[in-house]
Amino acid sequence: MTLLQECLEKLQDHIVLSELETEKYFDLLEHCFVFTNWGRIDWNVIQNHIRIDGQLDMEKALNKCNQSINENSQFIILWDSADLPAVKIPLSSLNENLEDITAVSFDTWVFSEEHSLVIEFYHEGETTIGTANSN
Repeated sequence: MTLLQECLEKLQDHIVLSELETEKYFDLLEHCFVFTNWGRIDWNVIQNHIRIDGQLDMEKALNKCNQSINENSQFIILWDSADLPAVKIPLSSLNENLEDITAVSFDTWVFSEEHSLVIEFYHEGETTIGTANSN
């Protein structure tokens, strides 16, 4: 069993997205956030972001960036491996399964199109939450 399969077994209320939908969300993420040439979000140019140290309830941390997020808010999980499909989940599922979600691949982004917000789980142990800059 792969790490993705194990993760999907634990996630409740999830939807595995098609390859086309996965590409759409990667394109949208890259449109909303500037990436470095080594593949992580360039947090130096994102005005509203916080770095999380240690275990923190994701809902509380997310609310620091955007007050309208609640446990039913929908998020898209994107992994850095091109052969993995994106997965749509509610925030409540993220809180309950964070370890399984981040174990699937090297780097993980959890993106909310509705809130223009992303959580980046960088492979060196850094977790950062931020909202896209207003144009």
